[in-house]
Amino acid sequence: MTVALVVACGLAATASAAKTVDSQLHVAKVFSVPSGTAIGFGTVTSPDKRCVDNRKVTMRIEHGDESEIFDVGRTGKNGGWQVRGQADSFAESTAIFVILAPKRVGKVKCGGMKLGLA
Repeated sequence: MTVALVVACGLAATASAAKTVDSQLHVAKVFSVPSGTAIGFGTVTSPDKRCVDNRKVTMRIEHGDESEIFDVGRTGKNGGWQVRGQADSFAESTAIFVILAPKRVGKVKCGGMKLGLA
């Protein structure tokens, strides 16, 4: 199964003394393998390197009014991330989201982001 990027919207947050830095969440591919495992991977980029490493990335799947966390991953030093779980979680899904959580590093606020996939 391949999932394409449909919608991107940034989550804005401000703090009085903190500098806010944009971060971008990129989804390279989501696919399933014959063993029944689904894998998603991509990268996080930012003009400030401190906003790339150790970022929390969550894949959430909605089934009508209910939602479940598919998996939670963390970015590496170069921003690469990966999530994996059971491919049957995607059965009858109504929406799939990949969420980059905001992060604070000292006085720098690294922005978060939510991507909708179809």
